Amino acid sequence: QDAKPIQVRPWFAPKPPPALVLPPAQTPVPWWRPPHPSVEQSECLRVLASGCQTVRDEKVCLTSRDGRQGKTYFTKLDLYGEPCVWCGGGNCETSNQALCAPFNYLMYGEGTDVANPSEFTAFHAKDVFKIATCKDGQPIPPQDLTWGGARPLWTPPPQPMQSTLSCLHTHAGGCTAIQDMAACMDSIDGGSVASD
Repeated sequence: QDAKPIQVRPWFAPKPPPALVLPPAQTPVPWWRPPHPSVEQSECLRVLASGCQTVRDEKVCLTSRDGRQGKTYFTKLDLYGEPCVWCGGGNCETSNQALCAPFNYLMYGEGTDVANPSEFTAFHAKDVFKIATCKDGQPIPPQDLTWGGARPLWTPPPQPMQSTLSCLHTHAGGCTAIQDMAACMDSIDGGSVASD
């Protein structure tokens, strides 16, 4: 009969390491998804029986919560009571043209896995959305809300004063023609084409 050869580890070979047991991998929370608002943060919001997605006005969206009984089609996310999310005036996601949508739907409805369908392919407003929120029993006015309802919105720094630019060299071809980082950081645009 065919006997399997016995493998003997030579005396000078190191012992193999013990099997490494890793804890189950956790799915990281996306950078753009804030924590779900608490009951206190949404109880003052008016209930929209027709749902957040029918709203086309920022102020109405940011003072409301979804009033539809039921769940989303694929992912079975609750809709009722979810704070509305304003998507910055543009379409919230890929499956429709809504400017406002319920929190759960937008934060957990995105996906591209055909085997496990999601509600939509992409959430367009990840860097501009605002969440309807209450403070002291009143909706927070839209102008006082920050991106994601919790984090500050990045704003560009003020344009530098002309006097602080005198040390830079004028690049006649314009900044877009520069191919070197050091030259870019030492230059001011001297191109003749103006841009908006």
